[in-house]
Amino acid sequence: MSENVPFHIDPVMTAAVVAYRNPAHSYIANNLLPIVNVGMKKFSYRTYPIGTFFDAPDATMGRTGESNQVNIESSAETAEVLDYGLHDLVPADDVSQAQN
Repeated sequence: MSENVPFHIDPVMTAAVVAYRNPAHSYIANNLLPIVNVGMKKFSYRTYPIGTFFDAPDATMGRTGESNQVNIESSAETAEVLDYGLHDLVPADDVSQAQN
């Protein structure tokens, strides 16, 4: 039977997806990228040259010598939050078939 819908219907896979639940403790998104309220659309942040944290500085010194001093250079950049959104039309026939 040929289905004239833009998506594949598989009852077994649908049941598996509906039944599966991730344990709450396994979500890591908020640990990796926590939500931060910025208050304004414009914000500033610091940028560093690409080699700043990849190049190992010279840390050798003699028995009576002094250690080398490291200067980390950075610059302030400003940016603005942009709003994004997409809109698409879904035929009513597709919606009714998906509900069945």
